[in-house]
Amino acid sequence: MVGVVGSVVLPDPMGLGGIVGLPSNAVSYKLGVGYAQGNDKNSVNWKTVPIFVDAVISLPADVLGGIESYIGGGLNYTVKSSAAATGQLGGEAYVGIQGDLGLGGKSYAQVGVGALRSSLNSTGLALELLVGQKIIL
Repeated sequence: MVGVVGSVVLPDPMGLGGIVGLPSNAVSYKLGVGYAQGNDKNSVNWKTVPIFVDAVISLPADVLGGIESYIGGGLNYTVKSSAAATGQLGGEAYVGIQGDLGLGGKSYAQVGVGALRSSLNSTGLALELLVGQKIIL
């Protein structure tokens, strides 16, 4: 599967990070939309447009020896699919690292597992690998 994702990161208005001993701004939420295409287990080519909502927890840099890291997870919902089956719910869980490479925001890499359901019969776990660039507006 290959795809692109655009998302908006929102701060946690309740400061949940402070409840678990992290900085109060350690929790954030991502809302986004994406596009993906690929083949299912029956070699049927499909295209899908999911929307998603994730919760992300930024971990202290000393957890990975000074590297900024995070964990996250969330749900996705298929709003448009070439398989003509919308309303399919999926999810994901991931871990990532990030840092400033001088590109105007933090660059990141993350790995995880997830399910993006494109039809009623297309369900399964997939290994995810994302590389991206955060842009601050």
